[in-house]
Amino acid sequence: TRENYLTLAKEITRLLGVYYENLDIVIESYILDWTQKGYDEETLKTIATFCFKRSTRTLEGMNNNVLKFYKLGLVSKQSINQYVENLVTQDAKIQELLDNLNLLRGVTSFDREAYNTWVNSWNMTEDIILLVSSYAKDKGQPIQYMNKILSSLYDDKIFTLDEAKIKLESFGKTSTKSKKAVANFEEREYNQKDLDAL
Repeated sequence: TRENYLTLAKEITRLLGVYYENLDIVIESYILDWTQKGYDEETLKTIATFCFKRSTRTLEGMNNNVLKFYKLGLVSKQSINQYVENLVTQDAKIQELLDNLNLLRGVTSFDREAYNTWVNSWNMTEDIILLVSSYAKDKGQPIQYMNKILSSLYDDKIFTLDEAKIKLESFGKTSTKSKKAVANFEEREYNQKDLDAL
């Protein structure tokens, strides 16, 4: 059994890209607990690979993922693979959103958290999210700006695309009016003598 644990510890640390001279501490601190929770060798290798791809390259980081999976009831390799597939699909949608916002970067944990809030907590559809992104693409902080608009839609209990379009049109008109108001101020011109006097 100890030999099996040592082999597994070597493989997991290799997959994570870390090295431990003494693997007994790895077995005692992590692997025993993981196997007692019902995770087999193949499932733990799958989780280690998942962690490496997500830039979680420590045993403690992998442990956090194992605990998260365990809380979600994901113990088998098949259930974890399904979960990872769903994450990949979601990341593709978020990446499409970032591209729509003209952001030249990859998906971050902040993006995932925001997207999960919009979809799962606020019940916003993908159509509404893409519509709001078209209003946010020229802003300095587009994700934060989208968060503000989607929060406003949620507060107003707007969950359909048609209602969102009406709300966003009035939102656009308000910002245009405020710009026009600024443009109607009387302008003055000063010559050098006036400036010197000032």
